[in-house]
Amino acid sequence: MSAALMLLMNSLCQMLDAACVVCESEPTHAGPEKVEESHGQSRLVHLTSHWAFQLVNDSLAFSGADRFCRSQFSSLATMENPEDREGALELLRRTGNRLPIWVRDLNRATSKPVALSKQYLHFLALNFPKDSHEGFARVNMSFPTLSSISVCVRVQWNSEWNQVSTIFSYAAPVFTNEFQLRGQVDMQGRILLALIIHGKHLPYKASFPNDGAWHHVCVVWCRSSSHWAIYVDGDMKDMGTGTDASRDIYGDGILILGQDQDSFGGNFTEPFFGNITDLNVWNMSLETRHVRALHACSSITQEVLFSWNLDHLSRHPVVKEVTILLFCSAVHQQMELQGCRTLQGWADPLPVFGLTDCSDPLPFICQSSTERYLKMKQMSDSQNSQPTAFMDRLMKLSNKTQTVLGQQPSGLDSLAQASTLLDISVQALEDTQQEGLQPTDMVSLIQLLSLAADAPPTQPLSGATNHSQDTIRELSQHFITVADSIISQDNALKWEAIKEASQRSKATSAPDSMDEQYSEKTWLYSPTNIPRSAPSSVVNGPMDVVKSIDRMLTSLSPRLLEETDRLTIHRPNIKLEMQQQMLQEGSRGSSFCGPETGKHTNLDCISVPHQKIQDLHNNGFHKLTLVNTWYGSLRPPISPERNITMVPTVTDGSQRYLGTFLGSSVMSTTVLGDDQPVSTAVRFQLQHRAQNPTGTVYDPVCAFWDFDLNPEAGGWWNTKGCDVVSKEYGYTVCYCNHTTNFALLLQVYEAQRSPENEKALQVLTFIGCGVSLCGLLFTFILFIAV
Repeated sequence: MSAALMLLMNSLCQMLDAACVVCESEPTHAGPEKVEESHGQSRLVHLTSHWAFQLVNDSLAFSGADRFCRSQFSSLATMENPEDREGALELLRRTGNRLPIWVRDLNRATSKPVALSKQYLHFLALNFPKDSHEGFARVNMSFPTLSSISVCVRVQWNSEWNQVSTIFSYAAPVFTNEFQLRGQVDMQGRILLALIIHGKHLPYKASFPNDGAWHHVCVVWCRSSSHWAIYVDGDMKDMGTGTDASRDIYGDGILILGQDQDSFGGNFTEPFFGNITDLNVWNMSLETRHVRALHACSSITQEVLFSWNLDHLSRHPVVKEVTILLFCSAVHQQMELQGCRTLQGWADPLPVFGLTDCSDPLPFICQSSTERYLKMKQMSDSQNSQPTAFMDRLMKLSNKTQTVLGQQPSGLDSLAQASTLLDISVQALEDTQQEGLQPTDMVSLIQLLSLAADAPPTQPLSGATNHSQDTIRELSQHFITVADSIISQDNALKWEAIKEASQRSKATSAPDSMDEQYSEKTWLYSPTNIPRSAPSSVVNGPMDVVKSIDRMLTSLSPRLLEETDRLTIHRPNIKLEMQQQMLQEGSRGSSFCGPETGKHTNLDCISVPHQKIQDLHNNGFHKLTLVNTWYGSLRPPISPERNITMVPTVTDGSQRYLGTFLGSSVMSTTVLGDDQPVSTAVRFQLQHRAQNPTGTVYDPVCAFWDFDLNPEAGGWWNTKGCDVVSKEYGYTVCYCNHTTNFALLLQVYEAQRSPENEKALQVLTFIGCGVSLCGLLFTFILFIAV
């Protein structure tokens, strides 16, 4: 059996194959314990009063470590608390493990969509008009001799100009074509870029679309390695070696923007038309991580030789100063692109942290509950000793795909590997449909979805382009099929079984309050108030599946929509639709609705308001991608025993509050502007249970699932930024000022009479009874008289 399939089948026991893992909870014992892996690799497990530490030999880059922790339903540890440090130090001391190791920085914000106004920065730019060929700007500084050089600039090309243009040229007194960046339009409507170094004209290969948008271009050269490269929008588009390495770039030269110097500082030709801003020069060869940081408008620590400042430029009168607004993805993400946080050592008793290149392979620490670790181990042992019908079928299918599966024990390194695992998982699900999934199968499949969602989307799939598109589309369909099977209504009780099994170690202690008792009985159907403590479990419920779907769709949307503007995948419990359009004046977004049902005429629908789409266009976005998803099975059958929150009832005199439950389907919208997640307002309507005429009142509340709220429990319902627009019979319309996963929570009330009303009703009852008695006597007298 391949290691990739072992990742799926033995994911519970292989969670340590690439990491040092820290888990938090109440363990059953303390001290080191040596464990033998199924593949012969040993690991040391150390349990303390609150933490479980596990250490193995493999190392990963920071992004890989972060993905691995997430796939194990945990996160990178922070080492901020004394107990964390004490347990980790003891384990590292016993194993003699080398430092540094990766740790998580609490001050580093996670990447998430933010408001458009927070993702833009103002820049001062120079406009080179097309009606004059005289425009240029000169950098007023003296340049030293350069053994290495990097020049980065933001360019907006005039889409009406199709001749060769010079973005910048550097000429020395003894050699004019010393260092230059040129561009020209090809037949496909691309701007091709080429470097000139020491007079040698390199080929036109790197490119960006001639779309009138802003593009970030960086060029680097190093004499010692004879290496050069051209980056466009953060990605390396062309590179090579073989330039003249016999000398440096001459000093005391002149740097001109927008013109080629046929003589030193003059005789200009091949003018540039468009806008230029943010030109910076370094006397070193920048690395890819530096270029990506600059593209995202993040600063770097490398000392700059020339920094963009219009006061240090002289320009021709036709060149005008303009103010522009540029989209910058790093403005609110606080990207630490100078390096990622590591534990470097100890200065008794405190840890010493540092920054290391994020691409370096290092050991790392993950954090989750000890109960989760123990339960994962128990489930792994059970799966290995007695495989379920699903796993048994999966093993047999793996023999047919032995040569296709990868050999990476620490994760999925490609979409092709993820596609293969999902493919055989779908086959196994179809072949074992009658037997159904067991809780251990569900946990393993959730882990597979998490790994597949994090598989690098940039690595090419095997085969030609059309075949790659078919494969990636098939991957997404299999992904949704597996997810649909997990959250199926048939597995509702198995979610509870996973939860209850995870809670057995805490069964001897009663919950501190009714709130805690309720939180231990439910997955998704949570009260609007957050419980004081969340129970520890292997997985955090069906919303773990939703989170993986969100990540997969956001990551793969550019490739899924390369050849089409709309893609729909519909399964019994999940419906998703991806649509893409080029923004222009008057652009409108279409509504997305869930499947039709015979019971209701009003569908579950969600849409982005027209004005918000216009705001995207006005803010400089060119392409809009909407990713919409509907989940119909996250709501169980209405049942007070399972849904009503077990909190003390309160009363306002007329109604008695019973609790809150999830009363609708769940719908989500992700908005991508030029493939970047942005947050904008949405409007949605969801069906829910109609009012009960017998006296029970259902009051709908617009809410969204907040993964950052109570993260130990996988998130919680939040109502911030969401308002009810209208309440209708059987459905409610909501408006939220952001994008995420939405639903309606139904607050349940029982009609209750006040003491005054009760007394009035008693009086009316007595009066009614008296009138009835009088009527009865009158009837009786008439009967006798007649």
